[in-house]
Amino acid sequence: MQAGARVRHRSKPEWGVGLVLDDAAQGKCRIQFEHRGVVMLSLEVVGNNLEVLSPDEVAAHEAATMQRQPHQKRVKTGASRCAHCRQQLNKSLYSADRAWKSCPLCSKVNGVEHVFYEYPNAFGTSDARISDEAPDGAQSYCITCRPRIRQEPTARSRACSVVISP
Repeated sequence: MQAGARVRHRSKPEWGVGLVLDDAAQGKCRIQFEHRGVVMLSLEVVGNNLEVLSPDEVAAHEAATMQRQPHQKRVKTGASRCAHCRQQLNKSLYSADRAWKSCPLCSKVNGVEHVFYEYPNAFGTSDARISDEAPDGAQSYCITCRPRIRQEPTARSRACSVVISP
């Protein structure tokens, strides 16, 4: 089970689609479900009840969700802060060596710490994105979070407490 994968719990369909927040470590992983929130699951206990969705299944789910709620606006909430570095979760951070970058959406979904991916592999760059804040044209969100790309994650995630020194 890799971070960024979209899953469904077969025996808990009311939870909706989940986003795997971190790689399975010691047989457990955290998953952010649409209607349940963050859940720590033991892969041994869950067994075959956890189904990894294909990019097409995720796209179909998102399209159906948008059809049910076409006029729903995003409500801007106060930005929560990382438990490790105390910076806003919805802002990208780089490691000191710029080998890792946090994804604001993955971090916000995680809700506890920034979620970092290898940079630039997991993000990509574009000449259209070059600015004073992003001189190399870095994309803001990881490839998994950019809906038009629909790729599998290219790198494993790391928590802020592993990447950023206190």
